[in-house]
Amino acid sequence: MRIELTEQQRRLVQEQADGVVEMVDPVSQRAYVLLDRRQYERVRPLLQTEHVPADSVSPLPEIPPGIRKSQEALRRDLPQLLQQKRLFHQWVAYHGDERIGIARTKVALLRECLRRGLSDDSYFIGWIDHTELIEVEEIEA
Repeated sequence: MRIELTEQQRRLVQEQADGVVEMVDPVSQRAYVLLDRRQYERVRPLLQTEHVPADSVSPLPEIPPGIRKSQEALRRDLPQLLQQKRLFHQWVAYHGDERIGIARTKVALLRECLRRGLSDDSYFIGWIDHTELIEVEEIEA
């Protein structure tokens, strides 16, 4: 299937130094990446998977409930955060449903989590970007 770019999309592609444009479906909130064909061809072999026997793959580690709840809070708030252009590409930290803060550096938020005495498995620091909407799903063999 081939889709032609709108004028706005063409300008966005030209403005991006790396040639990658992120797009979000406003209905499903699913994030997509539009990239140059040459870049796609370079990464294409990495995207193609070979059949691996189920017994040779170790299961993914379980995400601690505190981190999962914090990630869910970020994903819930992210559409509103993305509407504020000044916050785009800043870091945000959550402890459960509580937003701890927003900062230009991840280190500043990590220090705040440590100052509060939070355990490593109870908070999440994420990036205010469309990519945070992408969820990794476990696939059973």
